Amino acid sequence: MVEHNRLVGNHIGIYAVGRSDTVGHNDITRSSYFGTALQDGSFTVRGGRIEGGAGGVAVVAASADTKAVLDGVRIGRTSGAPVRTFECCGFTATVAVRP
Repeated sequence: MVEHNRLVGNHIGIYAVGRSDTVGHNDITRSSYFGTALQDGSFTVRGGRIEGGAGGVAVVAASADTKAVLDGVRIGRTSGAPVRTFECCGFTATVAVRP
């Protein structure tokens, strides 16, 4: 679990790869690329705030299908899409957003 962190001014605030994990209640601001990136696994992001930067959450499927649930995550003031998926090599990236 990655919880209750305050991250400011990183390229990517939190990058979780290759497993199932829960990310929760983090405050991420002004990341250059994405506040959170989730790759090749099954992830749940609960609560928290992502603000500023190019995008909020990236969901990446490069060597496995990737599933992400965003549960009550507030994303604002990004210059690009708040949530983006990236797929490669026949793998799928899916996102479910819960308010």
